[in-house]
Amino acid sequence: MTNKDVQTLGQGLVGVSHFLGPRFVGAISKNKIRIKRYVIDVAKRLDEVCTLKAHKELEEKINKLRIPLCERMANKDEDGKPIMKPNPSMKDQMVYDIPDMDAFEKEGEKLYGDLLKQKEKTMQDRQEVIAKWEEEEATLGLYLISEEILPEDISSIQIEGIQWMIKEYLAEMESPLDKFPEKEIIKTEPIQRQIQSLKKN
Repeated sequence: MTNKDVQTLGQGLVGVSHFLGPRFVGAISKNKIRIKRYVIDVAKRLDEVCTLKAHKELEEKINKLRIPLCERMANKDEDGKPIMKPNPSMKDQMVYDIPDMDAFEKEGEKLYGDLLKQKEKTMQDRQEVIAKWEEEEATLGLYLISEEILPEDISSIQIEGIQWMIKEYLAEMESPLDKFPEKEIIKTEPIQRQIQSLKKN
């Protein structure tokens, strides 16, 4: 199970939280707690490797240069104050009414273009660290259950979401494909044998 699978399992546990049954519910609740603790611990360790502090500091430096530029290049009201307008993409947010965005962006590039590149680089570095971590093997122990205690009305999609905590499904993931499992759910015969049986009848 990779760290990415842990995140998928966390979402899967939420999707089956409404089912009843003390043993099933108990395992689900315990694993939700363990995953939450695991994710918090990982977030702390990721922050040590690639902290967001540098990103926030760069954002503050950019804003110290950007806001005065916005105020200078925005349309002004009768009192000479910058005019604000609703943000088209976020209506509950106000932005400066800047008539010439091309000129504003060119000025911004001169003032804080290098800072923007540094900010983008810090986020790219962090995303690379996270992507690498997601593919690593998870160091998380889970409470396992048997498929015998699965709720009767659970769907295949819901089972797939929590398969890493079901003993039989873990065994199936590791079993060789050229052999039948010891405990078969549905016994099948080779197609040639089925055809021969039909011919005899």
